[in-house]
Amino acid sequence: MVTLLPMCPRGTASGAAVYINSGAARSQPSQRPLLTGSGDHTAPHNRVAPDSEARIVALCQRHPTWSSNALHRCCGAHAPSPRTIQRIRARHALARLSKREAPVRLRRQLTPEIRERAAAILSDKPYLGPERTAWDLRNCDHISISASTIKRMKRKRRDALLPPRPQPNWRFYERHHPHSLWHGDFLEKVTLTDLDQTAYQLTLQDDYSRAYVFCDLFLYPDARTTIRSLIAAMRTWRAIPKALVFDNGPPFKGRLLSAFL
Repeated sequence: MVTLLPMCPRGTASGAAVYINSGAARSQPSQRPLLTGSGDHTAPHNRVAPDSEARIVALCQRHPTWSSNALHRCCGAHAPSPRTIQRIRARHALARLSKREAPVRLRRQLTPEIRERAAAILSDKPYLGPERTAWDLRNCDHISISASTIKRMKRKRRDALLPPRPQPNWRFYERHHPHSLWHGDFLEKVTLTDLDQTAYQLTLQDDYSRAYVFCDLFLYPDARTTIRSLIAAMRTWRAIPKALVFDNGPPFKGRLLSAFL
């Protein structure tokens, strides 16, 4: 059985892997190729040779629009990784230029007269869609305008006439400490076959831990059942919650429960 140690022992050359076979250790050269330059020197395994880095820099200067992957493919199998080429570019402040040519003319903008005419049509005929409005301007007034521009103008006009609604102030019940908030409700109905009656499962859950602090079955639930359950949970956990969340069911409302809380 052969085991590969991830670290080289002291006295082993860098770039070598140590194998243990039947208790005997031997050193074998690593399969990872080293970056060697045209000279006799050899760069460390985590450094790029100076001549190899110079070739990468010259190639970046010759082809500033190429990506790091394209440079990696051009350099051959023993070239640095694309991420290393990116670091070399950043180290030598070699920016990558875009393949798209720079614009030679300014973008086309609508004149104030065209904007006023389009705004007048939108004000007179707000029921028309962008396609029909652009068709009318093109055929009646000989104004070339796209439907997307009409759509943006309609949206801007609508936002000016009807300002957006204010964001609602949501009230979140989530708590960040245990026993700060308890949820209570009757979850399941259980039929007791021996008594031929239906029992109701009352559950109290902690909001922070999502754990049950109380769970039991009751035949005739009412407000007194809820109070007894709260007292049992408080005695068990030795904690009093700061808030309780119930629905509007009969066991969770009334003067008795309000007086207890």
